[in-house]
Amino acid sequence: MFVQNAVGYGRTGLYGGKQSENYKFSFDIRVLRNGLNETFPRAGGFAAYIDDDNFAAFYVDAYYSNIVIYERSGGKPSDRTTNIKMPDGFDYYADHNLKAVRRGRTFEYYVDGKLIASRTLSIGASQVALITEDAQARFANVVRTVGGERENIAWKAYDTKVDINGKTVYGTKVTQGVWKRPKTKLVFIAY
Repeated sequence: MFVQNAVGYGRTGLYGGKQSENYKFSFDIRVLRNGLNETFPRAGGFAAYIDDDNFAAFYVDAYYSNIVIYERSGGKPSDRTTNIKMPDGFDYYADHNLKAVRRGRTFEYYVDGKLIASRTLSIGASQVALITEDAQARFANVVRTVGGERENIAWKAYDTKVDINGKTVYGTKVTQGVWKRPKTKLVFIAY
């Protein structure tokens, strides 16, 4: 299990996995709280990540009550964002399972086992990532399978920069966003 605390400007992430064009990537997520600095606080993952010009991301946006799919191929002019409202009664702060299945250029996105979108995106072999932007979230049961085999992912935190109109506005806060595994607490109960 991982807990990510990144409240403030910038994206904080754990990136990993072998470069591949065919895999399944899933994780359980619970958004614990949102910050106030980002335009769109979110927590989730990259279904595919090559670099900041070529990726497919999917998030829980508990602040605006959406599941967001954000894709880019070859740079900013190709940005494509899809906001998906879940059915009435969907609790964006509850535990959920997010899954992406990549088959070459085809991406399928699932929430709690239900297919919510199927998209086509032209990018090369990619890694995956767990990410937050101005949010605190808990991740568990993180699994990527390649060729039917479960991958033992070696995670790395990368610095990235966020540009708006060609100007670097901010980078990730990898020193403020601390990825950690929660420690078990021993609790005594008196009878």
